[in-house]
Amino acid sequence: MWDINVITYAAAVTLIERHGKLKSSKRNNTKTNKEPNNVIRLKSQIESKRRKISHIDVVIEINQNKITPTKRQQNILKTTRKRYGTINPKKLKGQKSILVHDLKTMSEKLRRTNVIHQRKTINKTFKFNAKSIYRRFRNEKEMVVDSPPGEDEIHSFWNGIWGKEKTFNRNAIWLEDVQGNYCRTVEKKEYLITKDIVKEVIKGMNNKKAPGNDLVIHIWHKKLHSTWSYITKIFQNYMNKSTPIPEWLP
Repeated sequence: MWDINVITYAAAVTLIERHGKLKSSKRNNTKTNKEPNNVIRLKSQIESKRRKISHIDVVIEINQNKITPTKRQQNILKTTRKRYGTINPKKLKGQKSILVHDLKTMSEKLRRTNVIHQRKTINKTFKFNAKSIYRRFRNEKEMVVDSPPGEDEIHSFWNGIWGKEKTFNRNAIWLEDVQGNYCRTVEKKEYLITKDIVKEVIKGMNNKKAPGNDLVIHIWHKKLHSTWSYITKIFQNYMNKSTPIPEWLP
């Protein structure tokens, strides 16, 4: 594991020496729950339709009840006349029915758009954090442990599962049948760790977490792409048992 720490440290120092202090990108500063542009645009259009309907109602009420308009109402009368070419109540009612129909259509479109956006958000979150989705569906909150078990309790619990050697009947009839008829062509398969595998694993890690004794947070591994090939070789050596695996690494 010392090799990974050295490579990460060397890459980080080189990056800072060449480019100066690291700056967070604007993309990372943006809110993750920001509404998509089409939702914002639809909401703006719906608000505009509602405002126009409200203005028509004001003009109709002034004409029917012969009310002396206030300064604000005079501005609404002027805007309505300019927009529709008339302030006749009968003609404005026809315009209002069109606006109401458009408003219903846009509201339904907004509802469908929100459903699609929510579905995409859930799918994206599920890919990296499936637990949070399951908790949301079950109406469960984040688990908080007030009094975690001590070291002795943890050791006793896992020792009861893995600390005792398990035995089985080596003279079983089915075991001889399996070994003789089904296991002749079974060969040990070597697992190859590739750079693509390392890339996918690193991308799914939490930026601010640092597992293990090295205390290197994952944001460094994500940003230092040049270290991925070296990390791949190191873990492949662990798999081939040519390099001893550190005791703290699970």
